[in-house]
Amino acid sequence: MFVVTNNFTFDNITNSKYLKDNSTDDQYARLDEWWLRVTFCVLMSFLSFWGTIGNLFVIGSILIVKELRLFKHVFILNLGISDLLINSISMPFNILGALNSSAYWNGKGALCHFIATICVPGCSSSLFSIAAIAFERYLCICHQPLHRKLFTVRNCILMMITLWVLAHLIHLGNHVGWGSTYYDENYFLCWLDLRLWSYSFFYAVVSVLVPISFCFFAYFQIYLTIRRTKLSRSLITKKRADSATEHSAWVQEIMLVKTLFRLFVIFLLSWGPIAVLFCLNKAIDPPRWVNLIAIMMAHGNSATNSVVYYWMNGHWGTTVKSAKSHMERAGYFSPNSVAPETRARSKGPANTDSAENQPVNNRQPEKSVVYQGGNRGKVTIIDRP
Repeated sequence: MFVVTNNFTFDNITNSKYLKDNSTDDQYARLDEWWLRVTFCVLMSFLSFWGTIGNLFVIGSILIVKELRLFKHVFILNLGISDLLINSISMPFNILGALNSSAYWNGKGALCHFIATICVPGCSSSLFSIAAIAFERYLCICHQPLHRKLFTVRNCILMMITLWVLAHLIHLGNHVGWGSTYYDENYFLCWLDLRLWSYSFFYAVVSVLVPISFCFFAYFQIYLTIRRTKLSRSLITKKRADSATEHSAWVQEIMLVKTLFRLFVIFLLSWGPIAVLFCLNKAIDPPRWVNLIAIMMAHGNSATNSVVYYWMNGHWGTTVKSAKSHMERAGYFSPNSVAPETRARSKGPANTDSAENQPVNNRQPEKSVVYQGGNRGKVTIIDRP
């Protein structure tokens, strides 16, 4: 393990007391662990590429697609920005560390310091964004009047700025002498100094355990509220809305809550192992493959968030429709470009038996969906003449 100390030049490379300073032994160790490094690089490369593309889609969709520019997506936008920094900057240098080991960072203390400044606050901002998403959904479903007052455009911008300021304040200890930024050979990464147990424990509690606890509380309260279907329906939807619209809004909210809960479960499973390693790093000395799996799961969470939110919540179809509409208005793609006779052949002969051509008395009754609230909720299909 080599350390990049936090001094004025950022280029002072010293050996840690935990590893022997023997380059020959290090070469033999690298030959023995080639399979571990190759596997780590392959998996991390896939996660980095997929996460970068996925988070670019999430950010672009929320900014461009009108249907997705909603208050409830503001923290998902912030989550996408945080994850994009991890996937596009921190993870590629993690791969370089695995390929070149500590030799790559000789004389690159400033670069190592920069990567750590991206990695540590970026992870904190991502975790805080997941907690903020749970907080927004909790207020929307359980305390609707407070949600309407709190989530204005001005307050949402201030909340996003606050998340980043808080993330950098947590990392500030590494700049003022509490900890330091260094290259950790056990994780192939430049980040916080895990040898200082007090700071690593502080980071694990504030940046990981607190968001996990808050998310658990928020989603548990949401679950209790959803059980009271009639009450939650009146809070989520506007009063005096017709039954079909009311039922549709309720279904959309339930779908979003389920998606965000999956996001929380993946967050818990991804960051739980590394939080345990942070808290117990003085008591246990796990093998390197355990550390690599933990860091791959933690950083991999930034790649899976976009998949869970964007693909499982149906926003891919919304984005495609919006992009097609923009292309049609811009003239890149238009149904009118097809020849008239081709369109006529594709349409086929006119259907004289359509509903518009039938007498009123011969038409089949239409179906209408009516949502009947209650403790259990009920959906009824009725005939409407």
